[in-house]
Amino acid sequence: MENMNNAEQIIAAINFFNQNGYVVRMNLQKYINKWIAFTQRGMESILHGRIISVSNFDEFFYVKCKNGEIRYPNVEDAIKFFDSKKECYEFK
Repeated sequence: MENMNNAEQIIAAINFFNQNGYVVRMNLQKYINKWIAFTQRGMESILHGRIISVSNFDEFFYVKCKNGEIRYPNVEDAIKFFDSKKECYEFK
């Protein structure tokens, strides 16, 4: 493990925990009030909005879009996170 970089050590630790029956998740609470560009099944274009909450098991986000629509993208659907609305909506 001495020759591994930080990312490789983290991946090895996660794999170790998973193999021993533990569930390892990311804490997505830090993304609340950030802006997100994401895709959603059935929609061709990239969608944008502000994250207002995260599900209990960090599986999906509650996102409020520009048109007031609430969407629920999965974590895997996230393309990029932004600190400002302008940066988010400029992302295509």
